[in-house]
Amino acid sequence: MKIYNILLLYLIIIFNLCLYGQDADIFTSTRNGDWDDTNPITTPWIYNGTDSDGIPDSDDTVVIGHSVTCPGAYTNIGVIRVNASGSLLLDPNYFLQIFGQYQTSTIDGNITGPGLLRFALSHTFNGVGSVNNASIKVNNWYCYFDLDMSLNQIECQSGGGFEFSSGNTLTINGSVTKKGSANKIENFGTFIINDPNFMTAFEAPEDEFFSASGDLVYNAIGDIPIPFDGGYNNFALNGTGTYNNDFSISGNFSNNGTLNYSNTPTVTFNGSSAQTFSGNGNSDFYNITLNNTNGISLNQGSLSISNAFSTLNGTITQNGANITLQSNLENLSGLLKLNSSSDYNYISGNFTVERYYNGTSDGWRMVASPIKNSTLSDWDDEFIFCGIAGGVGNFSYSGCGGFYSVYSYNESNATPTVDDGLSEVTSLGFNISNATGTLIYTSSGATTISVTGNPEFDDIAKSVTSNNAGWNLVANPYPSTIDWTAFTATNSNITGNVWYAYSADAVQYFSSSANIPHSQGFWINSNSSTNLNFSVSETSLNQANFVKSNNGINLPLKLKLTNNVNSYYDYAYLISGPNYSNNFDLNADALKFFTPYPNYNANVFFIDNQGNFLDRSCINNNQSEVILLNVNIGQYVPGNYTLNFENLEQFMIGSCLQLEDLHNGIFTDLRVDSAYTFSSDTNAPYPRFKLHINVDYDINVVNSVCYGDSSASVGLIGSNLLGSYFNLVDSLGDTIKTVIASSDTISFDNVKAGIYNLQTNHMGTCQVNNQNIHVVEPNEVISQFSMVSDTLYFNSANPISVYFRNNSSGANYYNWSFGNGDFSNDIHATHIYDTEGEYNVTLIATNDSLGTCSSTQQKTLTLIDNFSTPVNSNLDEFVSEIKLYNGFIYFDYNCENNQISVYDLTGKLVMRKNNVCYLDVSKIKFGNYFINIKSNDQEYTKHMLLN
Repeated sequence: MKIYNILLLYLIIIFNLCLYGQDADIFTSTRNGDWDDTNPITTPWIYNGTDSDGIPDSDDTVVIGHSVTCPGAYTNIGVIRVNASGSLLLDPNYFLQIFGQYQTSTIDGNITGPGLLRFALSHTFNGVGSVNNASIKVNNWYCYFDLDMSLNQIECQSGGGFEFSSGNTLTINGSVTKKGSANKIENFGTFIINDPNFMTAFEAPEDEFFSASGDLVYNAIGDIPIPFDGGYNNFALNGTGTYNNDFSISGNFSNNGTLNYSNTPTVTFNGSSAQTFSGNGNSDFYNITLNNTNGISLNQGSLSISNAFSTLNGTITQNGANITLQSNLENLSGLLKLNSSSDYNYISGNFTVERYYNGTSDGWRMVASPIKNSTLSDWDDEFIFCGIAGGVGNFSYSGCGGFYSVYSYNESNATPTVDDGLSEVTSLGFNISNATGTLIYTSSGATTISVTGNPEFDDIAKSVTSNNAGWNLVANPYPSTIDWTAFTATNSNITGNVWYAYSADAVQYFSSSANIPHSQGFWINSNSSTNLNFSVSETSLNQANFVKSNNGINLPLKLKLTNNVNSYYDYAYLISGPNYSNNFDLNADALKFFTPYPNYNANVFFIDNQGNFLDRSCINNNQSEVILLNVNIGQYVPGNYTLNFENLEQFMIGSCLQLEDLHNGIFTDLRVDSAYTFSSDTNAPYPRFKLHINVDYDINVVNSVCYGDSSASVGLIGSNLLGSYFNLVDSLGDTIKTVIASSDTISFDNVKAGIYNLQTNHMGTCQVNNQNIHVVEPNEVISQFSMVSDTLYFNSANPISVYFRNNSSGANYYNWSFGNGDFSNDIHATHIYDTEGEYNVTLIATNDSLGTCSSTQQKTLTLIDNFSTPVNSNLDEFVSEIKLYNGFIYFDYNCENNQISVYDLTGKLVMRKNNVCYLDVSKIKFGNYFINIKSNDQEYTKHMLLN
């Protein structure tokens, strides 16, 4: 055995001998009575030994088999045993302090308060009895409780804490007070919380210290304690509880009260066997995640989800519970995200889907229902219908001045115009589910549409046609978001890969390629008569990720049409790329969906070489083009109109852009002026505009591989470049590189990320120095990690586990080296050391598995044995001045300008005082500590064995 182990054992033995003595007595009750009764006739005690006063004290064991009442003072004892026939009544002003270090008290009878049980040292309390109406206080040490208890208050002092054992119940009728950062309560049994002040009287409330690996029953009103290890087993709520952080449940959840949340927390059901949700209460959730292959059954109660209920693993069975996907904010509604249709099983209960919107203008809304077999009657409370008989508050066609407020659409009837496909809806029985889209005219203001029933999670094949113009009005059939990228990947018939929705503010249909929220109707243009296939596997929790170009930045040219007549506006988009043709590209070019009010509005659109009217036109970025552009202006809105061209600096760099007004012959250089204003004129030619794109140079950008490197390049391909010089100029106007062309292809290599333009003596058709060339770079990979301290103290007979927290950014892969030949690929790492010394801990963070972009951080971890030589100091003369006496550390140097700190073996701060000459450490638990004293510019560090 090593010398320090022998020394430690010796110290413990000496400590216990000093505390208890070798002549400790055993006090046994023989009758009912008072604890401090010393009358030989009436005293409850008999004892062996030579106790001086006949009253149990800190070196004694007490055995109670009768009813004993404690006096109004405090007493220390070593160990207490209450037999099945015994009871101990604690006086309200009394505290019984137990000193039996590493010993066990057995309670087979009962201890009754309202007095206080105080544990001075590590102790175990077990038995088949109970502790009722009492309070406990754990000082410095860690205690173990293996019996039923009903407590008025719990207080944890300094490093004190306790573990509550499986199979027992702890009822807390008051508060828990936390006095130190090292306090910890671990529950492996059942906690019943009855007081709203539970866990509110902390001196450091930000330090989580509650572990609920067991069961929790919350009967109070207030904040639910969130375990530091993240989860509960079974959780029963009978009061009103609020949670504000993530937590998990591995068992069952029962709510007969009210559950609320703040912030945006996630509750995860992650059991290893089938879980249940029951009770008749109301539960509000922001996020719920199911990660249990055995699933969860929602049997009772009401669940409201504000953001998302999603499945990672397992099946959700709705068997009596009521679920509401709640919506009370614009663009935010609860949703249910499944991996497949089999992840949801409906048996019974209400499933309600809400969708809130606030219309700023009267107009047509494109809405739908994600509930099976829904009809307009489900929205009779939300809308006032025109042209529909029956219902509440609706009007006939004539009663609305000859107006229908609800239309469906049949593409087969859309001849000779698109509007001929519209069909008036005259019955509340019209189906609004199964991916069926509708147009409903509603007034402005806030509206929440709500439908209840069996949610739609079946795969759907929706028939669409292309007998005429190909426009089809459909809808998202699911109570979740459709991932548009996944949806178009399985539906190649969608022209242009875009969908359209009506804007009541602009009085226009606008195209989009974003994800589609639930309850949203939308238009698509189908290039064939086929099925539009909807699948639950194509739904999503999140919006689509932004994808950067791998060829610099090439943004679409965005045209916005405004006027001085009204507030209406319209958009059109010109997109360039190397793979587009001059013909109509089915999966790229998007048709123009014109305003339903052509007499009162205007549209801007492109006309391709096949005569198609395009909302989005895609052209080849290597070729010169002349593109026809027109603006249709309604007969009742003549005036001045402005075309604004956006993203000019990032569109087809190396080309000239000129807008020609064919009515008056005006040319506008769009590389200089980004807007053109014109007056409407019924005599203007059709089309009115030409957009001239002359490609002098095909400019290709290869972006930087890693942040801050010089791996990017800019290449030019043109005609007759031989002999011309080209300067690559940065955003400060400095010439970075100069190349004299030896052919019609040149390249600027070893370029960093930034914004550049060109200067040249080559005589092209347009200037190039006002065109920005964007070279982009990925996010920087930064390796960073932290540990509790760079110096830790431990006993090498008990290896130390060191936690390393990864704080890196821009990385996806990690490689740890712990300085002793061991490695790890974990994100956050924990490593066990058993030998003192210095270890160079290294974290290599990379962007990919090949380590293309990487960053390295290294830190030195020093491990020192508890009984090794104290750390050297520039205050060696202080060594003799630091003394430990009777629970106090004394320091006799410069008391008015110093700081004394005590750290535990893991480097955590235990205590700190300023401007003192002594420090009370009597309440710190037994062990080795690191004493640090700072005085002016000097510092001293010493190891000391305290208590």
